[in-house]
Amino acid sequence: MPITALSTDWGTFPRIVRVTTTDNLATITATGYLNTQIAAIQAINHGAFQWTPEDSCLIYYNGGDGFFNVDYTVNFTFVPQTIEPVTSAWIDNWVFTGTDLTMSPSIGYCVIGSSPTVNLTMPTICPKGTVIIVCGFSTIWRINLNAGQTIINNLLAVGTTDVLASAVTDSVTLLCVTDNTAFLTINDKGTPSYL
Repeated sequence: MPITALSTDWGTFPRIVRVTTTDNLATITATGYLNTQIAAIQAINHGAFQWTPEDSCLIYYNGGDGFFNVDYTVNFTFVPQTIEPVTSAWIDNWVFTGTDLTMSPSIGYCVIGSSPTVNLTMPTICPKGTVIIVCGFSTIWRINLNAGQTIINNLLAVGTTDVLASAVTDSVTLLCVTDNTAFLTINDKGTPSYL
């Protein structure tokens, strides 16, 4: 069974490679798997695909999905990243705020109050695999990044500098994919703007 789709989210580091395959987890992580997929990859990509050591692969496979690293030099396979499934258990606590603050990893933030815009600054220390959720209830929010940080939006596939709620009920869930610096939007509701 082949890889049936392959695309790349370009932007700043890390590059996200999206792969869809009808193969199962045991098959895609077996030594030599990528060698068996050369023809399918070349057909989809209209030529050879250039893997990089920094690639983070989001793979939809028969039986599940997840993030993988790619080993394209020795074993020619995908290696599961050590990120656990995202569940509500990832959020240690909820903070209800109507004032500007610096966020912490593994915390959900519900923006309330009457302030015109509540500014939420990303934490400077955020381990890979942690989740931050921001949702609005009665006011507009803005997520501000620190120097060297980026948010990769699933839809736009670009690095961004900030995220701004367009409506008071907008929400976003961010997964840290590189310690302290890179965050992937794994869910958003409403129409938040990626600036």
